[in-house]
Amino acid sequence: MPASIDVTVVPSVLSFSAIGEKKSFSVQVYGPKIAQQPIISGAIVWKYGHYVVRSPLVVYNILPGTQYGYPSFSMSLKKPDSIDSSMHQKNGIVKHKY
Repeated sequence: MPASIDVTVVPSVLSFSAIGEKKSFSVQVYGPKIAQQPIISGAIVWKYGHYVVRSPLVVYNILPGTQYGYPSFSMSLKKPDSIDSSMHQKNGIVKHKY
Protein backbone atom coordinates (compact mmCIF):
# COMPACT_ATOMS: atom_id res chain seq x y z
CA MET A 1 0.00 0.00 0.00
CA PRO A 2 1.21 3.56 -0.59
CA ALA A 3 2.39 5.52 2.46
CA SER A 4 -0.74 7.70 2.22
CA ILE A 5 -2.96 4.68 3.01
CA ASP A 6 -3.12 3.80 6.71
CA VAL A 7 -4.15 0.22 7.53
CA THR A 8 -4.82 -0.81 11.14
CA VAL A 9 -5.37 -4.44 12.16
CA VAL A 10 -6.82 -5.10 15.63
CA PRO A 11 -5.63 -7.21 17.31
CA SER A 12 -2.21 -7.31 15.65
CA VAL A 13 -1.46 -10.71 17.23
CA LEU A 14 -3.79 -13.72 17.32
CA SER A 15 -3.13 -16.48 19.87
CA PHE A 16 -4.61 -19.97 19.48
CA SER A 17 -4.81 -22.65 22.16
CA ALA A 18 -7.06 -25.36 20.67
CA ILE A 19 -7.43 -27.26 17.41
CA GLY A 20 -10.11 -25.69 15.24
CA GLU A 21 -10.31 -22.54 17.38
CA LYS A 22 -11.58 -19.53 15.44
CA LYS A 23 -10.47 -15.93 15.91
CA SER A 24 -11.53 -12.71 14.26
CA PHE A 25 -9.81 -9.40 13.63
CA SER A 26 -10.84 -5.95 12.46
CA VAL A 27 -9.27 -4.03 9.57
CA GLN A 28 -9.62 -0.26 9.24
CA VAL A 29 -8.36 1.59 6.16
CA TYR A 30 -7.98 5.37 6.02
CA GLY A 31 -6.56 7.65 3.38
CA PRO A 32 -7.27 10.16 0.64
CA LYS A 33 -9.31 9.41 -2.46
CA ILE A 34 -7.29 7.36 -4.92
CA ALA A 35 -6.55 9.59 -7.92
CA GLN A 36 -4.01 7.78 -10.11
CA GLN A 37 -5.30 4.20 -9.78
CA PRO A 38 -8.93 3.12 -9.39
CA ILE A 39 -7.91 0.14 -7.23
CA ILE A 40 -4.95 -0.47 -4.90
CA SER A 41 -4.30 -3.96 -3.57
CA GLY A 42 -2.11 -5.47 -0.91
CA ALA A 43 -2.37 -8.10 1.78
CA ILE A 44 -2.38 -8.64 5.51
CA VAL A 45 0.24 -11.32 6.16
CA TRP A 46 0.17 -13.35 9.37
CA LYS A 47 3.39 -15.28 10.12
CA TYR A 48 4.50 -17.80 12.71
CA GLY A 49 7.67 -19.75 12.00
CA HIS A 50 7.30 -21.28 8.55
CA TYR A 51 3.50 -20.83 8.57
CA VAL A 52 2.16 -17.92 6.52
CA VAL A 53 -1.47 -16.87 6.04
CA ARG A 54 -2.27 -14.12 3.54
CA SER A 55 -5.51 -12.13 3.63
CA PRO A 56 -5.96 -10.05 0.44
CA LEU A 57 -6.84 -6.38 0.89
CA VAL A 58 -8.30 -4.16 -1.86
CA VAL A 59 -8.89 -0.40 -1.55
CA TYR A 60 -11.00 1.57 -4.02
CA ASN A 61 -13.10 4.72 -4.25
CA ILE A 62 -16.87 4.51 -3.80
CA LEU A 63 -18.82 6.42 -6.44
CA PRO A 64 -20.97 9.23 -5.00
CA GLY A 65 -24.63 8.32 -4.71
CA THR A 66 -24.05 4.59 -4.22
CA GLN A 67 -25.44 2.88 -1.14
CA TYR A 68 -21.94 2.22 0.23
CA GLY A 69 -20.69 5.82 -0.05
CA TYR A 70 -19.12 6.03 3.42
CA PRO A 71 -15.78 7.86 3.90
CA SER A 72 -14.25 4.87 5.74
CA PHE A 73 -15.40 1.49 6.91
CA SER A 74 -14.45 -1.42 9.12
CA MET A 75 -15.13 -5.09 8.62
CA SER A 76 -14.48 -8.19 10.66
CA LEU A 77 -12.70 -11.12 9.04
CA LYS A 78 -12.19 -14.60 10.43
CA LYS A 79 -9.09 -16.74 10.12
CA PRO A 80 -9.30 -19.33 7.33
CA ASP A 81 -10.25 -22.84 8.50
CA SER A 82 -7.42 -24.44 6.52
CA ILE A 83 -4.64 -23.16 8.80
CA ASP A 84 -2.55 -25.73 10.66
CA SER A 85 -3.84 -25.84 14.23
CA SER A 86 -0.31 -25.99 15.72
CA MET A 87 0.04 -22.23 15.20
CA HIS A 88 -0.14 -20.40 18.52
CA GLN A 89 0.64 -16.83 17.55
CA LYS A 90 0.67 -14.81 14.34
CA ASN A 91 2.14 -11.36 13.82
CA GLY A 92 0.08 -9.16 11.50
CA ILE A 93 1.88 -7.04 8.94
CA VAL A 94 0.74 -5.35 5.76
CA LYS A 95 2.62 -6.34 2.63
CA HIS A 96 2.35 -4.63 -0.76
CA LYS A 97 1.38 -6.87 -3.69
CA TYR A 98 3.52 -6.25 -6.78
